[in-house]
Amino acid sequence: LGILRTPAQEEVRLRMGQADCPTHPHNAYLEVLLDGGLLSAIPIAVIFLSLFYMAVSLCRDRRDVLFRGVGGVLLATVSALLVMGMSGQTFFPKENAQMAWCIFGIGLRVWVDRAKLDSRFMKFAPPIAGFR
Repeated sequence: LGILRTPAQEEVRLRMGQADCPTHPHNAYLEVLLDGGLLSAIPIAVIFLSLFYMAVSLCRDRRDVLFRGVGGVLLATVSALLVMGMSGQTFFPKENAQMAWCIFGIGLRVWVDRAKLDSRFMKFAPPIAGFR
């Protein structure tokens, strides 16, 4: 909503020939930069890149079909949201992306459960030379 608080609002309305000014730039990357600047863009980029890394890692884990299934859905959702960010979707949690945020939570839960599973079995694993 940064454009609505600047003098550019009147210029945009006049050039577009409309009574109302658009409320967002129809690009999630520009929206984040306009609304919060670089300091808000960095944490958002870290969140989405972390989700992408988690999704790829879960997809590649062949120990359990749950890991692959949730990882595949998470990868599709994160990829779709990142691509749709170039054409009008927003990164902010709004009602049109509610299911994506639910899938992000499920993916995080499976990621944490997988880490707990790995740490539980590491207690009983024989030590490997050069590690531990």
